[in-house]
Amino acid sequence: MVKSRFSAAFLHLLMSGCVIAALLAVIFFIWYPAPYFQISGAFAPVLVLVSVDLVIGPLLTLVVYNTEKKSLKADLAVIVVLQLAAFLYGAHALASQRPVFVVLDGGVLEVVAWPDIQDASEPPSELLDALPIAGPMLVWADSPDKSFYLDAVFSGDNAALHPEFYHPIADGVEVIQQSGVEITAQYLKENKDVSAAIEGVGGVPAELLGKRIFPINARQGDWSAVLDAETGELLLEIPVGVEWIK
Repeated sequence: MVKSRFSAAFLHLLMSGCVIAALLAVIFFIWYPAPYFQISGAFAPVLVLVSVDLVIGPLLTLVVYNTEKKSLKADLAVIVVLQLAAFLYGAHALASQRPVFVVLDGGVLEVVAWPDIQDASEPPSELLDALPIAGPMLVWADSPDKSFYLDAVFSGDNAALHPEFYHPIADGVEVIQQSGVEITAQYLKENKDVSAAIEGVGGVPAELLGKRIFPINARQGDWSAVLDAETGELLLEIPVGVEWIK
């Protein structure tokens, strides 16, 4: 048995750190791959999770650890159970809120998590079957009933929250070509912040000429995405807002 309370707390910290590191790897590379961690505003819940499991647990061990206490094992068991409960709750909350679709709807990209559509009809089976393990799928939303969009103006509803309207993004290339903003040399000259943002994520502005840029309705910060108007492929996301043009 570890004799020093500091050694016990350090051992607890080390073990907690390994578990948290494994979860963070899942968060950053599978549930919220860049830049969706920032777009989804997941920093706050991750900070709470890390604080509880990486700080409070070892700190409580430091406080209660005393080899002369008869209740030491019970005290440590309570700490571990509480820490595990907080870990599982936080992990479940983050997993359930992860983005699953990025939906092109009316000239804007909506980032949709499972809770946003859990009470709606299911997406088409071919899209569900093709969902990637890591990150969301880019799709296009279009209602077959055009009166839906008129009603949506008054109800605040939008097609992005109706997965039965989802289509493969390749089916929406005409919509992409008719909405968003075309990236031209003149556009880049007039919007130096866009050029700087593209370079900031490793892109080359000149290579994106002819592509189209769309705003992302992000939970945190201003973001935009560049799409290939011929294939519908999402080329990159940049941390800058652009004008919404349907």
